[in-house]
Amino acid sequence: MCETLSVKDYIATLAPFQSLSEPLLEQVVALSRTRIVHEHEVIFRAGDRATAFFSVRRGAVKLTRMSADGRERVVHIINEGQNFAEAAVLMLGSFPVTAVAAAEEVELVEFNGERFMRLMQSQPVMPTAMISSLCMRVLRLVERIEDLTISNVDCRFARHLLRLPARSSTDGAVVRLTSTKKDLARQLGMTPETLSRVLRRMKERGVLRVRGRDCLLLDEDRLVAIADGSALEMV
Repeated sequence: MCETLSVKDYIATLAPFQSLSEPLLEQVVALSRTRIVHEHEVIFRAGDRATAFFSVRRGAVKLTRMSADGRERVVHIINEGQNFAEAAVLMLGSFPVTAVAAAEEVELVEFNGERFMRLMQSQPVMPTAMISSLCMRVLRLVERIEDLTISNVDCRFARHLLRLPARSSTDGAVVRLTSTKKDLARQLGMTPETLSRVLRRMKERGVLRVRGRDCLLLDEDRLVAIADGSALEMV
């Protein structure tokens, strides 16, 4: 679990900082701080000046935007070990989305944007590391766009489950849904009622068992088959 690591060791696991020398890593740690926020607490709002970027050490954060019809749209769910808002600091100057805590208690590592920019200017290796990390983010977003074009909702949900970190239990692998079912449904482009039907189908067919936000994967092979579209009889 991320919270079992020291802040320095946690930062060293993050994509932009994994290859940094020890002295440079120390400089990154020095411009960071930890921050605790609670469920539904706003971290920043769309349009706010981007003075920092963040990493989720514990919990989850949802990024939202208001649509033209005035409805809140979940753009993305940021899970443990993931960064967000780097592009806002490096290029945009303001946040394009609103960030809200999506777990009872969320621990963030906050990186001071102004000091980080100065560090990047003085250390040539830093821009390369950040660009590589942002490129990986783009690839993940492309995957998500591809997922949303899939009409089969079981397939869409199965892909989401398989991307979540799993932990072992006596009964099998367990993944935790890091957001409410309502928010997850929005992220996956379906209604909460549709997501409930998907969960019910998978439970009835012995693919998984749900305990609160924990999903026990009873038949991982079949879940993989659903994800790649070769087990669509569940629809």
